[in-house]
Amino acid sequence: VESFPSSGELWVELLHSGGAAPISRGDEVELHYACLLARSACCMDSSRSKPCSRREPMRVEVGSGRVVEGMDRGLCQLGLGDLARIHVPARLGYGDELAGPIPPGSALVFEVEVVRVNGAACAGLPTPLLRQLLTLPAMPPPLRAITSPLVHAEAARTAAAAAAACAAGPSSWSGWVRRLRGPLRPSEAAHFERFFAARLGSEAALEAAASQADFGASLLPGALPVPRAPHGSAWDGKAPLVLTGPRAGWAPREWGWGWFGERHGDEPVLCKQRAPIFDEDRGDSTLIAECSLREYMRYAEEMETAPEELPLLYMNGWDLFESHPCLWDASIDQIPGSITNLSTAAAPPPLPPLPPRSSTPQFPPPPPPPPPPP
Repeated sequence: VESFPSSGELWVELLHSGGAAPISRGDEVELHYACLLARSACCMDSSRSKPCSRREPMRVEVGSGRVVEGMDRGLCQLGLGDLARIHVPARLGYGDELAGPIPPGSALVFEVEVVRVNGAACAGLPTPLLRQLLTLPAMPPPLRAITSPLVHAEAARTAAAAAAACAAGPSSWSGWVRRLRGPLRPSEAAHFERFFAARLGSEAALEAAASQADFGASLLPGALPVPRAPHGSAWDGKAPLVLTGPRAGWAPREWGWGWFGERHGDEPVLCKQRAPIFDEDRGDSTLIAECSLREYMRYAEEMETAPEELPLLYMNGWDLFESHPCLWDASIDQIPGSITNLSTAAAPPPLPPLPPRSSTPQFPPPPPPPPPPP
């Protein structure tokens, strides 16, 4: 069963209307987007949570070919302030071409919020409302091609409920988790146990290695133990080192789920079924989802007691720290000559200017048309 059933036609599912006139070809548009696989709801790309990016809206001239044809057409059914899902069949996406992590022949769903058109801007929806609308169940696709958006039947009621519940507590995690379709794979620990047991010859050999005080060198032939030293020790940067001992005045002692939820609960984050450490974890078979930090923490607290079996998803916390250099406390890692600590400066360094429009990273361009017959 697909997360977003596809009819083979392009159609737009309107989740929130900004009340503006439709976009036209040639308009300069800025929008937040997420690209999902229709069959699994796996997030392949997102402007809000893309690692190592400025997490800013994407800029595009509608009709210029900078995005796939289906997205170009879908944008012409939207206006400033609209939030929608653009359902794109494979023939109007990347076709039979492999596009980064997107497999050939994939129907796509673009979650789009239009925040600027030809210089006119809007503030965008608050995160709790945005997340409630984006996780609404998909509507059945239309039976024929249409050229105007379909308004989601639950959008108005959900918006009213979300506005009333903004102060009631964390957002629910059920929508974005339960729409994922994919294999419920073994836990990370079980995966590693099988991996190392296969290399050591048996589970008994793995248990014997793990019973040692420092078993790192026993797990794989040729592996070396990681040395440990008191915090503040000199390090030449040529070998791994584990620092031990107390750290006076260490600010992260105050960190906890309540601390992060209060300050950064609305931050968009990516979570994955597991990191792509092994070859079988690469590609589209490992589930990836976008949510808010508050949603993920609620999921992590409650998933063990959920009545049904759910995928185990890990959140990459590094993205949050990358977005907020102020989280790096000056006393976390002060090893002279080895680690550059972003918090040593009075203020984070300014962001570099945007590259020229012609080189702004966008989705992989659609494949070129085949050459004409001789």
